[in-house]
Amino acid sequence: MRFDLKLLWVDDLDMYYKENKEIIEMLVEDLGLTVQIEYIQDARTFLDRIKREESGFKTFDMFFIDYSLSFDIVGSSLIKELRSINVDSDILFYSSEHEADIRETISKDLGSFEGVYIANRNNFDEKSTYLIQKNSKRLSSLSNIRGLLTDQTSQNEFIVNSYILQEYPKLNDQQQKGITEMVLNSMKFQKLDFDSSADKEIKKIEENGNLDIKKMFKIRNFLFTLDMKNQVFQKITEFNNITMSDGTFFEEYKKVTKLRNKLAHKKLEVCAGQKHIISSDNIKQHNDRMCSSDCNALTIDDNKISMAQWESLRKQVLNYGKFFDSILEKLMEETPVT
Repeated sequence: MRFDLKLLWVDDLDMYYKENKEIIEMLVEDLGLTVQIEYIQDARTFLDRIKREESGFKTFDMFFIDYSLSFDIVGSSLIKELRSINVDSDILFYSSEHEADIRETISKDLGSFEGVYIANRNNFDEKSTYLIQKNSKRLSSLSNIRGLLTDQTSQNEFIVNSYILQEYPKLNDQQQKGITEMVLNSMKFQKLDFDSSADKEIKKIEENGNLDIKKMFKIRNFLFTLDMKNQVFQKITEFNNITMSDGTFFEEYKKVTKLRNKLAHKKLEVCAGQKHIISSDNIKQHNDRMCSSDCNALTIDDNKISMAQWESLRKQVLNYGKFFDSILEKLMEETPVT
């Protein structure tokens, strides 16, 4: 599962965590994002956990930390520990009784507490919402737009490949024959563009009368294309009675994949009016497509993406990810790690 935001939550009373966890997840999902929440109840476990942040990749975007923790550890000492190992993520520091103490502690050492936000139990929702929205804004940067599309669709393609390899051999002869004919017809069409390579592969399949599905993944991509893999994947899910309520799912998903492929190989830049993302292959296209400072966000252009379009697309990608993740869960259950 791709996660846009990662949150570490430290509170020795799991009741408060459980009461608010679903609210946070709903808020994030409403923004068209996903969040992974790791909960730690023991402050000493937290101190051990963050040691990995010092020597490895930084993992968390935000921390929610209670002030009064077990073993006479107060949240301020945990924050200083984080800052000492250069963890600069936002921290929401909350308490039902000690808000004044928190503010006094921070006022005495502003340098250590930069990026720290204070809340009590009454305004926790407001402050946590602000921090989530603040951290979500960075996901509208060009690098994150490209990264989200590439990351999630690549994850989906991994699941498609895994599912086909595992489930195709389980199909009955008639089902396998139907998929074989579908792949053959597609490859014969591809043959028009890539004659000699296609001839060899088509001949092998016709002689065998069936697919060696593992070998299909080793042949050149222009013969066993991504679109063809998605068609095989769709057929197998249908045979296994896995269907989407929306009959247009795969057609819509194909559009998102094509957009990912388009954006992955083009220069992206925000237009002068900051209303669109402009994609271009060269400087002439860049200059021709660039909007003026008074551009209209409603402008329709295949080479422009508005903020509204991006937000809609982001939610689509999230929904597709949920479907593919459900497939991955089934695969993991059937193929336990040894």
